Amino acid sequence: MQVKESNSGRVNAHQVRRVRPNHRARKFEVTALERRLLLANYSVTSIFDVGDGTLRQAIINANNNPGLDNIFFNIASGAQSLTPNSEYPELTSPVNIDGTTQPGFEGRPIIEINGTSAGGGSNGFRLRDGSGGSTIRGLVINRFGSDAIDISQGNNNVIAGNFIGTNLAGTEDLGNQGSGVDVGTDGNQIGGITPADRNLISGNSGAGVALAEGPDDSVNNNRVQGNYIGTDITGTLPIPNNGSGVAIERGFTSTIGGIAAGAGNVIAFNGGDGVSVFIGNNNRILRNSIFNNNGLGIDLAPDGVTPNDAGDPDDGPNFRQNFPIVTQATAAGPLDSTVTGEINSNPNSNLRIEFFANTVADPSGNGEGRRFIGFTNVTTNANGNAAFSAVVASVEVGSFVTATATSNGGEGSTSEFSAARAVTIAGDVIAPTVIAKAFLFETLPLKVTFKFSEAINPSQLGTEDVVVLRIGNPNPISPTGFTYNPATQTATFTLPGILDDGVYTARLRADAVRDLAGNQMAADSVLEFFVLAGDANRDRTVNFNDLLVVAQHYGQDGQTFSQGNFDYSENGLVNFGDLLIVAQNYNATVLQAPTSAGQSRRDRHIDLVDELS
Repeated sequence: MQVKESNSGRVNAHQVRRVRPNHRARKFEVTALERRLLLANYSVTSIFDVGDGTLRQAIINANNNPGLDNIFFNIASGAQSLTPNSEYPELTSPVNIDGTTQPGFEGRPIIEINGTSAGGGSNGFRLRDGSGGSTIRGLVINRFGSDAIDISQGNNNVIAGNFIGTNLAGTEDLGNQGSGVDVGTDGNQIGGITPADRNLISGNSGAGVALAEGPDDSVNNNRVQGNYIGTDITGTLPIPNNGSGVAIERGFTSTIGGIAAGAGNVIAFNGGDGVSVFIGNNNRILRNSIFNNNGLGIDLAPDGVTPNDAGDPDDGPNFRQNFPIVTQATAAGPLDSTVTGEINSNPNSNLRIEFFANTVADPSGNGEGRRFIGFTNVTTNANGNAAFSAVVASVEVGSFVTATATSNGGEGSTSEFSAARAVTIAGDVIAPTVIAKAFLFETLPLKVTFKFSEAINPSQLGTEDVVVLRIGNPNPISPTGFTYNPATQTATFTLPGILDDGVYTARLRADAVRDLAGNQMAADSVLEFFVLAGDANRDRTVNFNDLLVVAQHYGQDGQTFSQGNFDYSENGLVNFGDLLIVAQNYNATVLQAPTSAGQSRRDRHIDLVDELS
């Protein structure tokens, strides 16, 4: 308590200060004296592990001083590497560990904590009871035997501006053997909405970020925002975490991304899903860039694509929220596109539908979501149905649009990604045609290609849609592989092994070729090609000119040639064996059998020797 002087002149034994007298009357005034703990600053001046000026000693000092403390760095100047010989002490009191204070810091972490010598199963930093309200910022944390940062006790911590699992440059995998950040408490902020707060969390053996089981069985109200997870420093090249990018193992009311500018994470190239939700509801996954993950972009359970169900009554992770159905995506012009569709969910519910653009569709058929292009809000009717039509950012024809739904107007549970829908030109009614076709024989395997007049939907095509026949032989040859290049609008079909000499046709079925608007090709397209061993100049006849071509390439690596070119003996080298094959097929054409009646291969070889002499 604090007593202020009155006009009586008497004072209490407590601390005293004078108050401006009241003009009407002077009275005693008693107020509560605020209790304060002094914040202490501890400076790390040494790269060594033990002793004054070390990070280990600074943590010990901060733990022993009640209240929030700071740990700053002042180790000469520039990048420095600290290599602890064992785990650092657990954090048991709130502390700000700030690597950005190191002289020479210019926006990228330059203090490395290298866990190589810390021992098997070691964690980089362990936040325990009493550490709530701590911040770990501006560090490179790599090569620990378990998690880089383990938050098992203490709420409301901030992990920001770190490189977790990479080198100092953010370009190489130096992953930790556990997760990047393992969160077992509530109210933590991983990253933030500014570039300075962004964590790079890549290369780790577990998940990038795991929201795991905590002291109260589950974790709540954690935010993962603005991070690069599974990429390099640019957010475009892979340094994958082996597990999911973000694994919500037992989490509720988590926010992965968010609607604020800069809140979205880049979650890419990870060995598991982009975001996995094992147990927990009301986890919001908003405005992220999720692509090229080995699993689904978002997986509820996780058990692969979760089918929608009528009325969406089911329980489970994020209540297994139904995803939207995108029925059409059209490019109306250079500035915007339109996405239409529908969703069935709980009756009379408000949903935020988010849309994403992708250069390719996920192999599962659903997702992922590389570029956020817009959103719309809908309310379902009494039957749980709602339609939507939204103008979104421009999307290229031939790319794919996906969508997610988040309940409670964006404050509830987020669904998995919808099935991908190819983007078409608004009002397109022109059917595709084949404008070029070819037989590729220079390298193995042999291939036939069909180039189209416009982008097609490759999901309609397969190896069964091309029939290859050798004239005179009724048995079809089935292609063994198929690829489609959207950049060149070309379908390529791989043929099996080496083909016998002869004339062939490859027929592409018209009903398997549809453009992105669904228009079907009008007629089958037929490619005629031939195979003739020894016909090096491809003039349909084996003669002296072919011998000269093979001789010019004598001794070259035959891996660059194949049947129909120069390495006819298939021994990996253009040599005398190939000259013999030219001799054996001398005077042969594709219009007759390789060995003509009345003349043996030896006879034609003698004719060739006579011609050479």
